[in-house]
Amino acid sequence: MNVLVLCLGNICRSPLAASMLEAYVKNNFPESAPQISFYSAGTYSHTKGQKADSRSIEVAVKNENIVPGVSSILSLHRARPVTIADITLCDYILVMDLSNLAKVRAIIEKNSSDQNTVNALMKKVFLFGNFCKENFHDNEEDHIIIKDPWYGSSSDFDTVYHQCHLATKRFISYLRLGQ
Repeated sequence: MNVLVLCLGNICRSPLAASMLEAYVKNNFPESAPQISFYSAGTYSHTKGQKADSRSIEVAVKNENIVPGVSSILSLHRARPVTIADITLCDYILVMDLSNLAKVRAIIEKNSSDQNTVNALMKKVFLFGNFCKENFHDNEEDHIIIKDPWYGSSSDFDTVYHQCHLATKRFISYLRLGQ
């Protein structure tokens, strides 16, 4: 199974979330870890090759006791732009906000004239923050956005970390690993 996590620049939110998902599965479901891969990418190509934002790494180190291993995975990250191949090959695509969702749709529509294909690919796309809800299917209009902390303070990165942690636990539960 392949899971793609997307944000704008692929330097703050998506690499933190993908690293957290990977570490969480390795720590809690080691038997499932070889069958699931986590990737991250961005909808903005100008950050290609950049390391994860130092503030994302700092918040992962600070919270190492919550999900061990996140910071070591995150420290290896290099930003890259999302491609149609990523979208096609992944089983789940987790986006951080409505702008990311719209960009994924635009990429899909640009590369497919068949509405059935567009619909099938869009069924794989979820707002990652919606997994913070008890039942993320309850109200599709009531979205939880994981806001970009790029221009914010360290407390904004703390908020992103804790949102990603809750969404990670609930997304992995949704996948029913270990059951």
